[in-house]
Amino acid sequence: MNQKDVHLIVEQGGGSSAADSSAELARRWSSGDEAAFEKIVIRYRGPLLSYALSRVRHLQDSEDIVQETFLRACRSIHQLKDQNKLWLWLKQIAHNVSADLLKRTLRWGPSHDPQKFEEMQNGKTDVTHKISLQDIVEVIEGLPETYRETAIYYYLEEWPYSKIAETLNLEPAAVRQRISRINRLLRESLGRKS
Repeated sequence: MNQKDVHLIVEQGGGSSAADSSAELARRWSSGDEAAFEKIVIRYRGPLLSYALSRVRHLQDSEDIVQETFLRACRSIHQLKDQNKLWLWLKQIAHNVSADLLKRTLRWGPSHDPQKFEEMQNGKTDVTHKISLQDIVEVIEGLPETYRETAIYYYLEEWPYSKIAETLNLEPAAVRQRISRINRLLRESLGRKS
């Protein structure tokens, strides 16, 4: 499986059923079953994105970390000794990818938009703060873990209630309640940013 294949699977979300155990999927994946890999991507993309966001606090970088995590995992699936620890293994890879990104950022410094930098120096920046996707991501990242995972699936992954309920092993009514509570928390927090 090459980088383009992994990118397409991560972008599209792969297959559907969550009935297979993670250990069985890992075993099948290590034997070359691409359908098992697709199911793993579906199951772990959201949690990995949440973890990456907690490390780097930037959506685009977090998505890149998830992509790179799956690429590295594909190259080294044969190194997974205990299929029952698939999530921990993927999380460790994501941790390493995040650390690499943070080291590069420290070494080279954050990228800056020259035009915005010049506007700031000349005092031409707009003083009214508009709410950006990054603002929303920061608020989601500040939510308690239970809400954060649901918010990522709903707002960033754009999953329907039914898929969130199935993934989190909840009733759809419980998902609706969580999202209602998340909406209130987001409105309160984003109201302070505007």
